[in-house]
Amino acid sequence: MRLPVLVFLIVILVSSVGAGVSALEKSQPSDPRLIQPVTIECVNVRLHVVLEQISETTKVTIRCGRDNKDWQVRDIPVTVCTNDLALGKLLNSIAISTHLFFESEKVGKSTVYHIWRDRKRQKTLDDYYADVAACATATRAWNWDTVAKMKDIPDDKLWRSTPEPTHNFYGAMSSFLTALGPDMRARAMAGETLRLDLQSASAQWRGDLQNVFTAQGPYNSGQWSQPTADDAAHAIQPTQDELHKFRMLISGDQVSILDPSGAQNFYPLGNVASCLSPEAMESVGIPERPRSSDLPIIDDPSGNIKPLEGNSDLWDSPLIQEKIKLDLIKGKRPSCGELLAALAKATGDNIICEDFESQRSCLRPEIASSTDVTVISVLQAIDQRATHTWKVGFIWHASQKDKIILGISNNWPYHHRDIVSDAFLADLRQKMSGDGVRLDDFLRVMRLTSDQVEEWIRFSPDLSILTAYGISEQKNFWMLYDSLNAQERTQAQSESGIPLGSLHPQLLVDLLRQYNAEIKARKDAWIFDKQIEWPKEFPLNDEAIATITMRVAVKEGYQQRQNFNASNSDIKYPVGWLKKFSYNMVLSGTQNSAVFETQSLGPTGLPIYTPEREAALGIKPLAQDPHQ
Repeated sequence: MRLPVLVFLIVILVSSVGAGVSALEKSQPSDPRLIQPVTIECVNVRLHVVLEQISETTKVTIRCGRDNKDWQVRDIPVTVCTNDLALGKLLNSIAISTHLFFESEKVGKSTVYHIWRDRKRQKTLDDYYADVAACATATRAWNWDTVAKMKDIPDDKLWRSTPEPTHNFYGAMSSFLTALGPDMRARAMAGETLRLDLQSASAQWRGDLQNVFTAQGPYNSGQWSQPTADDAAHAIQPTQDELHKFRMLISGDQVSILDPSGAQNFYPLGNVASCLSPEAMESVGIPERPRSSDLPIIDDPSGNIKPLEGNSDLWDSPLIQEKIKLDLIKGKRPSCGELLAALAKATGDNIICEDFESQRSCLRPEIASSTDVTVISVLQAIDQRATHTWKVGFIWHASQKDKIILGISNNWPYHHRDIVSDAFLADLRQKMSGDGVRLDDFLRVMRLTSDQVEEWIRFSPDLSILTAYGISEQKNFWMLYDSLNAQERTQAQSESGIPLGSLHPQLLVDLLRQYNAEIKARKDAWIFDKQIEWPKEFPLNDEAIATITMRVAVKEGYQQRQNFNASNSDIKYPVGWLKKFSYNMVLSGTQNSAVFETQSLGPTGLPIYTPEREAALGIKPLAQDPHQ
């Protein structure tokens, strides 16, 4: 979904760098401070810190964000490495790379400068995010309807080029989706996972389903190539009487088929779009795939943001061909920011860019030991690193006149949406270096969205260990606990627990309904022949809800620390035993004198420390658990 959006952004960003005519020098021709040279090196530092340092050095007041609480702008990470670059050009370059508004203001007799995102630009971003979400919803429906119409497309017009098993599968799936009818489609589009009871299916369904299973092609071949003789021998060929051994799940636009062994094959309906030709789509009236709108570019009303003088696409610039020697620690994984700082030192170029890559992970160390490095090879290494983490990388621009290399993130709207405040991360790091990250701190991590965790926690060299203790299936129950005040949390950890029915009745119903759905999903996804006693579903009537109690049991014990290396980093955790706490939540209630309950495993192995703190606590390799 993100790839076509990013293609639009690339075109937009390239044009935006060349847009606008500077009025900065016209409006402030008597301000000589803008031409004073600035030398600075800030590697993966928050924007407000960089601007404060520049302001202190130049004695020019530079404001960041709407106010001091506007951390969504103030905490944008940047790497800025300059060598006697004029202040005006530096501020202009920072504004371009961070997609912010740069303006001058009169305060009394003084002129101050301001880099921020005004409300009009913020609304533009918010509207864009809403449009992208709406497009994703429309695309799921489009995928379903497109596959449903494929049965009506003549074979000679159906496929551009696709393997025969895929062809047959989507043809059979087309008939099956049509047979499901509009009600089932509406339920799938509303977010419900359809779990089909094949034993009680109609004759039409069973016939269509038999065709779907048969058309899957080679069982577990792992290939989209033509099946081999061995593949064909293992192909799924169920009879109608055997269909009760199979299960089918339809969630959104993804179909999952589970065979009797429990193996699960996934078929995203959206894959069909790349196989249909325009002629095939037109023949049955399939409209074009929904597309989100382009990110609008708002003209700079002051004209203060100007293009780089002598600007060009970086790949056409002579700057990139220069051979250099990087000053890096051999064998150590450099971050993107460290690599850019070494590049600036080696070339004398001025490098300014957003840096959402350095906190995610580090580059391979080979670049540091290379003796034949060019500017282009360094920038390509950064782009490849960004691409491998699904962030696509940068658009690089250069000013030959000012020796400026400007990096503009391809995916900047999503980076800005998913930013996490520096104060939040600093507090986690401080606690890891002191008393450790405990339950209340860890639940704050759980409040983050999955994209925020991916961006700032999971691949952060020093924070990635936090995700090793994540709670996924029962996250919402722990978010309910997180909403309690200090007194209520203490009561929840008591022997009697805390009654929830009177505190959050509607929220409880929503959470338990989701819990029931998870139990169903886990039953469906499990191996069929294995006997598991699953928790029972919760009754959702008023009588049962009023009796529900939450109890959080805390167990203290010892946990052995294995060799744990933070993701893609040089941080290593020592082997040893630590006193840790584990948490288990039980929700229980009664109905008609019968007791029902569920258990939710919580974080184990808390508190979490830094390697240095663990070493200071005296961790030593031990042959056995010290409490034995």
